[in-house]
Amino acid sequence: MKYFTIKTFEHAGLGDQLGTQFARLFLVGQGLGLTYRHQEFKINRSCTSTYKLFITSNLLNIKTLGLRASENFSWIKYLLPAILIIEKILLKLELNNNLNKKLKQFLGLSETEEIGNEILKLDLTALIKASNHAEDLLKNIMSIDKYSTYQTLELEWLPNYYDYTYKLDDIFNSGNTIDFNNYLKEKFHNQNMMELSQNQNKTFLIHIRCGDSVTINCSHGAISLYGTEISFLDTESEKSLVGDINRSSLGIKKYTKVLDELNIPKDWKVVVLSDGYALSKSIIADHYIKQFSKLENSKKRILSEILKMNLNQDLLFEPLKKYNPSYIIGESFSNLKESILALAKAKIVFFGTGGFAYYLHSIYKTQSNTFLGHANEKFEIITKQFNDKLHEAK
Repeated sequence: MKYFTIKTFEHAGLGDQLGTQFARLFLVGQGLGLTYRHQEFKINRSCTSTYKLFITSNLLNIKTLGLRASENFSWIKYLLPAILIIEKILLKLELNNNLNKKLKQFLGLSETEEIGNEILKLDLTALIKASNHAEDLLKNIMSIDKYSTYQTLELEWLPNYYDYTYKLDDIFNSGNTIDFNNYLKEKFHNQNMMELSQNQNKTFLIHIRCGDSVTINCSHGAISLYGTEISFLDTESEKSLVGDINRSSLGIKKYTKVLDELNIPKDWKVVVLSDGYALSKSIIADHYIKQFSKLENSKKRILSEILKMNLNQDLLFEPLKKYNPSYIIGESFSNLKESILALAKAKIVFFGTGGFAYYLHSIYKTQSNTFLGHANEKFEIITKQFNDKLHEAK
């Protein structure tokens, strides 16, 4: 056995594929003493094509108008499901979407390498489960029948590996796992040397994930989104639909409460990154249409009010304007590139739901001694840590 290659689970986002999956599987191949050979990545979830943005935004307007009209003309509710069918058809008609290719070029991952024909593919589930130390796992892999007769080991991330993410960290004693992966960083830095050389070492970056993982409050109540699930909340507390606090839905107040306690020096730049609320509204409108006949009137009022709101303005621009930030909002390809470059150059990152900001900063950061603060950290702790970092000796 000479080489190893990695195949990620393509239905995950960019941070997940590079951080959760690639970095941990790389530790396995590296531990076996094998040389990495790069194969094609498929990254489909971290940005949206112009065509898709056009279709979804215009049909969202039609859905919203239809739902409003159905409040006065009940027969319109029977036409609304047709919009969902039309949307599916139109999205399938997209041709020549080259976003995946452009993104891989930007990340420095477009070139593939020869891996030969003698490839061993393994499901590591049982081996990881049975191992308590890296040596155990590596020994069990190498003891597989005919292991040495193959040229390349293909390490593919399977969905059930997520259950062993933290165990892989523990058995490799890796701490900040991403710091162990210089391959991705080197490729990215070589590809974007000019942009990364523009020094912004005093950047306080705030990443606010909205989309399919967010809490939204209105005068009639509150909802929490996780994926396509919608939970109606009795209070404004940010409740989670899942057990992992790192993926809990976070409202904007979780961020502003901390930011209000910070003394950010004038020579620091504040940058806000967010996917915005376009996807949130699409999920809400689709849920409203599909559950129209089942929803109680009180819940309809909540969804109706939220759909009428300018969420980006009300829940991003307005609450954050007092911090005088620059904004990168939305899921276009150009915004994704700007976001990754900003994360790479940031000195402090304040993040919440998901792993996009955490992983991409940790992988690509251009300076040492940076700081990542999670919005779910205890208020007193996170505010002190941020203020200490903002005013530490230069």
